Amino acid sequence: MLKKTHLAFGSVCGLAALPYLPMLGIHISEPSLSMQTPGFETYGAAVLLGALLPDIDKKGTTISRHVPVLPWLFSKVFGHRTALHSLLFVWLLYTYLPYWLPMPFVIGLVIGVLSHLLGDMMTHQGIRLLWPLPFDIRLPMTFETGGKIEYVILKVLTVVAAYQVADITSLLPWITKGFHAIIHALG
Repeated sequence: MLKKTHLAFGSVCGLAALPYLPMLGIHISEPSLSMQTPGFETYGAAVLLGALLPDIDKKGTTISRHVPVLPWLFSKVFGHRTALHSLLFVWLLYTYLPYWLPMPFVIGLVIGVLSHLLGDMMTHQGIRLLWPLPFDIRLPMTFETGGKIEYVILKVLTVVAAYQVADITSLLPWITKGFHAIIHALG
């Protein structure tokens, strides 16, 4: 998947997970940029970071251009779509990051990474989800990275994310009312 599709898919997954976070004991507060009391934007930033993080194992990606040495090291040692595209990586993040970072940030990061893995499993190449086992896993229906199908998926994800944001922010009734007014005016 391309960066923009990973970001859109991560956004949809992160927003979809919001209502279920309290069941995990995770409460996202009102907007707050403090890492001591992480708010929605901290969680959202973590989701978006997580949606790009696994591609740090490939030189030239957006995230790898901002981190010195690490992309080269990961690429040489593991290759692309292996260790950082695995459930082992997700488990390591979830297990060890809470010692240093607040749990809402960690959960956001994990949700973003999981969205990335699922997205790449939809491509022809697949991923080494069960790394270090040496086989690629892909979903039954796949598409070419950067192809027409991915473009359609990106557009659908963008609409879904916009709908989710409108619903969460209680704008949905106003948008729906405006949509119906436009349809009525055209009709």
